[in-house]
Amino acid sequence: VFWNLNAIHAVTWASGQAVWTYYDAGAGGVPIISPSDPIFFVSSVPLAAALYGRPDREQPRWVFDIAVLDIILIALFATFIYLYFIVSIALTSGSEDVYNTNMTQLLNVRSALLAVWAAWLWQTSTSEWRRVFLIYFAGLLVSFAGGAVADFADAARPYGAGGLFDAAWMLPYMVMGL
Repeated sequence: VFWNLNAIHAVTWASGQAVWTYYDAGAGGVPIISPSDPIFFVSSVPLAAALYGRPDREQPRWVFDIAVLDIILIALFATFIYLYFIVSIALTSGSEDVYNTNMTQLLNVRSALLAVWAAWLWQTSTSEWRRVFLIYFAGLLVSFAGGAVADFADAARPYGAGGLFDAAWMLPYMVMGL
C-alpha cells in the first residue's frame, strides 16, 4: 500500500507537469488560474497518507484503515483547504497576486508539514525504513526550500519559464527518485 500510494503521487504529479507543459509550451501560455494548480495540490494527498500509515510498523490496521478511511479524510481536509484559500479567491474575482501568493504559501506549508512529519518518522523508526524516511525528509525539505527559493526569485523579478529557478522545483523529485 505504501509504494502504491507513492506511485499514485508520482502519476498525479506527472499529470500536473503534463498539463502545465501543455499550456506553457503549446496553448500560448498558462492561464492566471492554472488547471495544473489543483493537480499539484492533490498530488500530496497520497504521499501524506503513505507516511501517515507508518509502514515501518507491522499493523493489521494498515491495509483497511489507511487505505480507505484515512485517505478519504486526508483528501477531504486537503480539498477544504484548497477550496477555502484558493478557489474562493478565483470565484470572487480576487486579485491575481493574492491568488498566486496564497497558492505558493499553501504549497510551501504543505511541503514543510510533510518534511516535519518525515523527520519525525525518521527519528522514531527503528527499522530498515529509517533510511527511506531520511530520503523522504531530504526530498521534502528540498521541496520546501525550492518553493521558498522560487518565491524569493519571483519577488525579485517576474518568473520566466525555462529559467534557472525551474531547477528549484525539479530538485526534490530527483531526491525523491532515490
